[in-house]
Amino acid sequence: MHLALSFIGLAVLVTLVFSPSSVQSSVPWSKPLLGLVFGLICVSGIAAGLFPARCSETLSSKEKTRTSHASKHAASGFLGHHPACGSFGAHVFRLKEKVYCAGCVGLILGGLFSIFGVVSYFFLGTIQCLDWLPVFLVGLAGTSTGLLQYHLFNLGKASIHLFVNTIFVVGVFLILMAVDAMTHNIILDCYVIVLSLFWLYVRIHLSEYDHHRICSRCHRTPCGFV
Repeated sequence: MHLALSFIGLAVLVTLVFSPSSVQSSVPWSKPLLGLVFGLICVSGIAAGLFPARCSETLSSKEKTRTSHASKHAASGFLGHHPACGSFGAHVFRLKEKVYCAGCVGLILGGLFSIFGVVSYFFLGTIQCLDWLPVFLVGLAGTSTGLLQYHLFNLGKASIHLFVNTIFVVGVFLILMAVDAMTHNIILDCYVIVLSLFWLYVRIHLSEYDHHRICSRCHRTPCGFV
C-alpha cells in the first residue's frame, strides 16, 4: 500500500509538471525557504542513517521493544543494528575492521550530496542548466530505484544496497530542483517536499518489512531482532 501510494504521488507529480495549464506562482523568498526545508529533510535522512534504531522506534512500540532487546545483545551476536547471523550479509560491509550498514551509509551519503546541491542551487544559484528535463528524468529514475530496491534490486550485495540508497536521496533532490526550475511553481515545489517526507517514511517502513521477511525464513535460535 505504501509503495503504491508513493508511485501514485509520483505519477500525479509528472502529470502536473507537464500540464499545459500549470501556472507559475513563484515568490522572491521561495527558493531559500524551500532550500531550508529540504535541507532539514536531508538532515533527518542523515539522522535516520546515523541512528537507525532510534528512528525505527518512532514507527511502532513493537519495534521499540525489539530494538531494546537487540541492544542488550549487541556485544554478542549483533553487527551494528543487524544480527551477525549471515542472513544480513547484504546489509552490512566492513571498513578497517568496523562494520557499517550499507543502507544507512547510503542515506548519509545521499543526504550529504543533496545538502551540497541545496546550498549550490537554492542559496548560491551556482547550478545552471539549459535543459532541466533530463535532470527531472534522472531524479525520477533514482527515486523509483530507491523505492523498488527491496523488490527489484535486492541482489545480495552490500555495494548495490549502498548505491541504491545514495541515488534514492539524490534522486529526490534532483526532482525538487528540476521541478522548481521547470515550473517556477511554489505549489508544486511544496508538493515535492511533502512527497519527499512520505518517501523517507516509506523507505524506513520497507526496510523494516525486509528485516521481518529475512528473519521469518531463519530457523536459528531467536535473537530478538524481530
